[in-house]
Amino acid sequence: EGEREILLGEVSNLRNQIFQFLAENSDWQKHPDGVGPEDALRISKENYSLQEELKMTCNELEKCRSNLGSCLEENAKLSREIHNLQSMVSDIRASTPDEHSISNQKKALLETQNVEQHETLAGQQVNHVEDIIKIQLDLDVLKIILDEERTLRGDTEAQAVRLKLDIGELKDQLLMMSKEQENVNSELGETKSIVEALESQNVILIEEAVELRRIKEKYLELLQKQELDIPAKKSKQCNEFKDNPVEDNAINTKLKKMQASLEKAKRLNMLFKSDIASKACGDEETDEIHRQAEAATAEVIVCLQNELEVLQKEVDNFQSKENVTEKQVKLLESRMEELQDNLRGITMDNEQLQENLRSKEMELQLISNEMELLTSELEEILLNGNEGLADACYQADLISGSFPDKRIWISEQVGGLIRTISERELMIEDLESCLEDANKKRCDIESMFKSLRGAALVMNEAHQRE
Repeated sequence: EGEREILLGEVSNLRNQIFQFLAENSDWQKHPDGVGPEDALRISKENYSLQEELKMTCNELEKCRSNLGSCLEENAKLSREIHNLQSMVSDIRASTPDEHSISNQKKALLETQNVEQHETLAGQQVNHVEDIIKIQLDLDVLKIILDEERTLRGDTEAQAVRLKLDIGELKDQLLMMSKEQENVNSELGETKSIVEALESQNVILIEEAVELRRIKEKYLELLQKQELDIPAKKSKQCNEFKDNPVEDNAINTKLKKMQASLEKAKRLNMLFKSDIASKACGDEETDEIHRQAEAATAEVIVCLQNELEVLQKEVDNFQSKENVTEKQVKLLESRMEELQDNLRGITMDNEQLQENLRSKEMELQLISNEMELLTSELEEILLNGNEGLADACYQADLISGSFPDKRIWISEQVGGLIRTISERELMIEDLESCLEDANKKRCDIESMFKSLRGAALVMNEAHQRE
């Protein structure tokens, strides 16, 4: 009874663990972060199948309990009948006290003791069969849970691999975008340097144009002064000629010299005017060049502004994409942490299940040893029961011969006793067949344990590698 209570307690603990695991699965279904619809449907189907299997196992347990109760009731009835028969035999023996009856009473007591031992052993065997069935059901449930955990672990590992690949792709994209940003920044620097060079050239051209205009104005002022001075000088010289006729020859020579110098000055003036005109044309050309340069610089500035706007937009888009990728990386890192936590929880659950499997294996070993002892004891009891039955038949014949009036009643009672004993023998044969089946199932369970142990070792090695 103590072992039975221990096994029932362990079964209840395993059921609580199963319900807790199913509750966690339901919570995980309510909050599916990053789980696709196909995975959700698959997980819901697996949970539904697990619930159906649990219901079936509960129904089978209830049926086993009802069958066990009926068997116990039948055993109680048979024990009561045997007790009544023993009391009747003791009464008969008390009515005829002699040495033979005393020996018969001793044999009857031995038979009752053997029957009681047989009943207790049969009850223990039934209890052990029930415990074996419960343990087998629990092992089936544990196997289902392990399969589900393996599938979940495979899904989580695949999801982790996909997330790692996505993170690698995002890192590559970030590197490409950073390289593009560096190229854009270098192009911006080059365009800025070109704009600065053009601006410096424009400033130099403007300064040269201003200097040329100033020189032009200065030469024009000098020409105007010379043109105004020429008639005054002519009139002055004429007056001097009129006042001094004696000196005509010298004056004529001077006039000739003056005319020559005047013509020379006129020629120089014309050359200077032509130079000024050419300089004016050059100024116009410089102004035209300046205007063209200004227009070109304006176009270049407009193009550069447009390019700067486009580059600014690209930089803004790049920054927004970078922010989005950073958020995605953070989400992926949080998911990776969650998956790692789930993997750690699964490893802890696997370790607990391995410990439970080891304890169950030890219990099965103990139960198998007890079953072997019970089979040996049952064989001895059956042999002793057959001998006691032969002695009881012989004693019943003697008693019926000594009491002819009660011979029919005793024969009926003995026949009922024989029927009950034959039924007990049939029950014992059924129990032996159940025991053989239980041994076969035990072998199957041991093989399952070995396979589960190997799978657990492989899973642990995989965890250690990760």
